[in-house]
Amino acid sequence: MKLQQSKRNSGFTLVELLIVVVILGLISATVVATVSTNTDSATKLVLERTHRNMTNNWSQLVAAAGVPKTVAANAVLATNATAIDVLVYGVDFVVAAQQPNYDQSNILPLIESFTVDTVPVSGTSAGAYSVEGFGTTIATPSTREFTSIYASVPSSIVELMWADQYSAAFVPGTPQTAGPIQYSAASGGTHTLTLSTTF
Repeated sequence: MKLQQSKRNSGFTLVELLIVVVILGLISATVVATVSTNTDSATKLVLERTHRNMTNNWSQLVAAAGVPKTVAANAVLATNATAIDVLVYGVDFVVAAQQPNYDQSNILPLIESFTVDTVPVSGTSAGAYSVEGFGTTIATPSTREFTSIYASVPSSIVELMWADQYSAAFVPGTPQTAGPIQYSAASGGTHTLTLSTTF
């Protein structure tokens, strides 16, 4: 009799093991959700900071150069350079006559904020860039507006930005085409995100 009792008490029952597995599953789900939210929040902050830095640097540069704020065909740009080339790499992509104004503006290249997808060649070809894996371009839709455009941004990140700015519900299927946060309708769970600043 004693032999049988010691065998029964030496292990876990199937029910006990299932309870442990369920508890571990719940803990894992909570950790994954927290990490995912933290990653999205960090990405959101990087996109916002990069937009703010580009806006400030471009504004300082054009003020020092005394030229219009438009990014396309601006008088500070070297041959075949774009405004984003200047913001990422600096003075090498500024036309020679404007290089002293670039130096006077005290801006620093933003190369550390970007992944360079295509390296620009001064005087020959423009570069292509991304931030956090999202293809990045800039534009000035008006003389008082600077925009950073990020491609293929997940709805979860756009929703975080939207919630910080607006009390209205985020609707991924409906494009938002005005204001500081603009986005295309979701396609495959991602959007083209445009951050806009009036300067």
